[in-house]
Amino acid sequence: MTDELSGVTPIARQLGLNTPIFGFTHSVDVTVAITNAGGVGVLGATRLTPREIRDALAEIRERVGAKPFGVDLVLPSGMPEKDDREFIEERIPEAHKEFVEGIYERYGVPRATKPGMRSRFVRSQEMAEQQIVAVNESDVELFAMGIGTPVDAVVEAKR
Repeated sequence: MTDELSGVTPIARQLGLNTPIFGFTHSVDVTVAITNAGGVGVLGATRLTPREIRDALAEIRERVGAKPFGVDLVLPSGMPEKDDREFIEERIPEAHKEFVEGIYERYGVPRATKPGMRSRFVRSQEMAEQQIVAVNESDVELFAMGIGTPVDAVVEAKR
């Protein structure tokens, strides 16, 4: 439901927005720009370490003042318990490795030239829990969970 003349939705009014836009991005600068333009910038932080999340959210807050912004984490069920790349890679089926190799060859996908270009760390329950703590220690107004909604994370975020 929107106001006929302004296009402002109830949630936009509740958050004090001039522009009823929520914009997802992996860039701190774009998150700031969307927020300062009157929308809600939402930083995709799944690939960030807990320290990087803390630093990014603090920088955004410094640059947007009291305006609302958000952060998003991908928290699927079934992630490995620990950050153990070697353990995980040993369990990747050979057929999958061959499939990926075929993609590299068939489409000329450039190889990573340094560690972390495609995957900086193993997605694990251990990492997710640390990321959730980093988000909950911040003063961010919106915590989105794009994939997966662990009950404990939702309860803690609401608190």
